[in-house]
Amino acid sequence: MAKPPVVEDKDLEHAVKVARITGSQGVRNAAILYALFGTAMTPSELCKLATDDYLKSDGKIRTKHLVRAEIAYNGYERPLYWTNKKLTDSIDEYLAWRVAPSAGV
Repeated sequence: MAKPPVVEDKDLEHAVKVARITGSQGVRNAAILYALFGTAMTPSELCKLATDDYLKSDGKIRTKHLVRAEIAYNGYERPLYWTNKKLTDSIDEYLAWRVAPSAGV
């Protein structure tokens, strides 16, 4: 039986680079790719995240949080860590991009 493909760092970096330059929302696409690989969340869970799942009320990043039971695919809370520097930088860049033209604020 063939082994499943493994996405290596260089493959992810290439995918992010392509995502940044193609389409009209490259910043968003890069943040989504990093979030999918950096959090091990399913796409449907990721879509249901709120800003306060990432940021505290004072604007600082939550380093440890929980995937809420209502958005988890199995209905159980589990840990969620926002510690990967590339992931947090890309999300911060995306949030700054959204705030600049007051899109979705």
